[in-house]
Amino acid sequence: MTTVDGKPLPAIGFLTAVESPQHGLFGGYLVLSLQGRPLEFRCTTPVKPTRAQEILYGKTLRPYLLCELLGHPLISQAQLRPELVVTNQNEMLGLSLLCDLPVGVVSPIDGEAASDADRFIEKTGDLSLSRQPSLTSINTWGNCQVQFPEETQLEPNIRELLDRLSSYVELNEPFSRIEAALAEAQQAAEEEVDDNETHRNQAAA
Repeated sequence: MTTVDGKPLPAIGFLTAVESPQHGLFGGYLVLSLQGRPLEFRCTTPVKPTRAQEILYGKTLRPYLLCELLGHPLISQAQLRPELVVTNQNEMLGLSLLCDLPVGVVSPIDGEAASDADRFIEKTGDLSLSRQPSLTSINTWGNCQVQFPEETQLEPNIRELLDRLSSYVELNEPFSRIEAALAEAQQAAEEEVDDNETHRNQAAA
């Protein structure tokens, strides 16, 4: 979508990942207009680390999977270039080192849902494994706040863009759309595999 003078309309990218015990991690990327309408959607095939990768990457494995194997290809191969990208996965903040877009994290401020880092600490009890970059919150919108790594150089209009989008949708709502779309894609893929298996069995009978 473009303006009357041919310039692309401002947009915001939403990036997340969901994990399937059977298949591994799926990445999803949704670019929205400032009215909350979808402009582009992309998703990845599942990524499941090998045992060798688990051993060799150690504590850095999950950030590597989320940033380099899922997030970066989704952003770099998209047709639309948003003004910024936000995620609900703290471990995707490393993407700010891989692409020339500001990458922030949307998190709840009601205290009911813990951040990824908090959940990791609760699960492992190991503070040393939860290192995250220092974050700066630029504002709150409803029950959400948006934070960026302290070193991120933000354009002055970033807060205004989030203001406009948040007047149409809650800033954490698009992640639910991505998760639902990924679930649909996963189900369709499984049904296709089942159909192919049925056809092979019928042909062999």
